[in-house]
Amino acid sequence: MLSGAGIVVRLKENELLFYIIFSVLLLSLACGFIYSLRVQFLLLSVLMVSVSVQFSKRYIKDKAATAVLLPLAAVFFSCMGADFQVNARNVSVGLINAVAAFFLMSYAARRSREKIFFTLPFLGLWVSFLLFIQFFTGGCEIERSFALNINILSGFLVLVYPAALALGEKNKYPLAFILIALMIFAAAALTRSRMGMFLVYLTTLFYFIRLKSRREFRILFAASSFLVVAGIVYAFFFKSGWDSLGERFVWWQTAWVMFKDNPFFGIGFGNYSALFSFYRTQPVLNTLFAHNMFIQILAETGISGAICFGAAFYAMAKSIFRSFKNKNGDPVYMIGALAGIVCFLIFNITEYSFYIPLCMMVFFVLCGFACGFETGEREKKAPYRLIALPAAFVIYTVFWPALAENYYEKGKSYAAAKDFENARLWYLKAVKFDKKNPEYYHQAADSSFRLYILSAGTERSFLDDTINFELMSEKFYTHSAQIKAGLANLYNLKGDFDNAGKYAAAAGEADKFNPNYGSLR
Repeated sequence: MLSGAGIVVRLKENELLFYIIFSVLLLSLACGFIYSLRVQFLLLSVLMVSVSVQFSKRYIKDKAATAVLLPLAAVFFSCMGADFQVNARNVSVGLINAVAAFFLMSYAARRSREKIFFTLPFLGLWVSFLLFIQFFTGGCEIERSFALNINILSGFLVLVYPAALALGEKNKYPLAFILIALMIFAAAALTRSRMGMFLVYLTTLFYFIRLKSRREFRILFAASSFLVVAGIVYAFFFKSGWDSLGERFVWWQTAWVMFKDNPFFGIGFGNYSALFSFYRTQPVLNTLFAHNMFIQILAETGISGAICFGAAFYAMAKSIFRSFKNKNGDPVYMIGALAGIVCFLIFNITEYSFYIPLCMMVFFVLCGFACGFETGEREKKAPYRLIALPAAFVIYTVFWPALAENYYEKGKSYAAAKDFENARLWYLKAVKFDKKNPEYYHQAADSSFRLYILSAGTERSFLDDTINFELMSEKFYTHSAQIKAGLANLYNLKGDFDNAGKYAAAAGEADKFNPNYGSLR
């Protein structure tokens, strides 16, 4: 078994291991094996340290690479004042992972980058295969990797589809990759995403015009055209539910209201869902995302975030075109990567695939591949004491929250067994390691209330504990109508009608379009 030092040495000697670890990470994300962003961070940290050792005498010459770090700064400042800091922190870890993947691809040798690029169509093939199984048998739940929304899966397929076409153009077995591309296209059609189908067909049309002399691409164009027509007919006659554009306008409008209320630093990265009920302008269904990446980033990070993200995208675009000019990579692969990047950004005008960890990581992987930063030589090795800062960050984002999550899961297991006393103890242990997570306080409150019910109302201390825990939860989630409504009911049960009325009114204000909260008054 290899030690940590052994892994580093091995990676220094053999680029193949780098490719294997990176590919396994992407495959695990695609299969839904790794849901924890912190586990992803640890795997990427191993790769980052190993690559740093391998290239300890090298540095990125392109100054534009610094701009890619600007979104992290914007996200940090937006999270500082976020209403739901835990949610903001967790989503931020996903962005950190994606940026780390970007620099890994930028630093890696050209052969390693091309190997990772070679992996992407097979990821798309695997996801497509799982989707086919689910569609025809219902035997798997691939949506779990894509925020329980099959349409968002289409965003991932849009990303990797051009890579399959690029390899079909370059590889000596073009028909094999054309068949993979056709499978991905069929999967995109099954998602019934209008934007996804349009973009994969547009990409097909681009390659058909570019390579119409190739028999394989003529076959792909004919087959994809048939699938598009079949999809349109299916949608028209069977009314497959392609009618959500009206709701999107309301979701975008709500995001704009959030931005106007928090113009400089936004409501906190990843906090759109947490504050949607408070800010929504019309009585529509709740949503987790704004279904527009650009508007949501503006709402969550404010003007500062929009400038930082804009600067990062501009810097990457500038570097990509410089790479084309300097021929830092294979032009066929570069075109495939650029096509995936552009299509993905267009896709996110009406969807939110950018916020899905797998999609976000693959997007930045393609950006890192296309940028192809040139490297220079250092006069001396980088000081290893600089590892202290990343190590401290790992402790903060990985170690302590991981302990809290472990205690929280133990509490849930005791609660499932109806041992609410021990459940409460474990929830409180979780609080010690993550004091700003409202869910831990909320579950401790639930266990306390169940103990109060089991005592037939004789143990009033359990009711007081329930209220105190819910107050702590409300402190870190100030706009939650659900928590405020719960406090109203608890104070009513206690006989404190002044506070009951206060929180009932607050619940109604936090979610103006929910009649259940309004009736509490």
